[in-house]
Amino acid sequence: MRILPLLAAALLLAGPATAAESLLVTKKSLSSAAARALVDACVRYATEHKQIVAAAVVDSQGTLIELHAMQGATVSNIESAPLKAKTSLRWRRSTKDLGDRVKSGENVAPVWMHDFPQRGAVPIFVDGEIVGAMGIGGAGSDECAVDAVKQVFGGNAKTEEK
Repeated sequence: MRILPLLAAALLLAGPATAAESLLVTKKSLSSAAARALVDACVRYATEHKQIVAAAVVDSQGTLIELHAMQGATVSNIESAPLKAKTSLRWRRSTKDLGDRVKSGENVAPVWMHDFPQRGAVPIFVDGEIVGAMGIGGAGSDECAVDAVKQVFGGNAKTEEK
């Protein structure tokens, strides 16, 4: 078969990529320094509120870049934090919102996709672009993550896509 030569000819006829169809993409993503700052802010929040948590941060590709467990965090806290962060990133919404949709039957896809739609994670958006997510295992998890994003980014980041 002559599929490869035909494909090459089709690409030549199509011409160079237009500006609207770039061959490379530049994406914003959380740095390891931002991830560490988010975890530190969450630990401060949890300590002030007498909570014990595990905190995980993933970058825009879902790669775990920071995980910290406070003394006394349970295995389920530690293991669920990155799962929640990755789920929040994939669905571009808080895992609390996603869990509510699963419970109501509006969207059960996260269950059969093996995601973890349990309260505790938020996506992080900067200039409308998702740059990562933070997942918390343990008490007061949503508040800890939201507060950490506010502390680290001020008004320059959002935890909802709006």
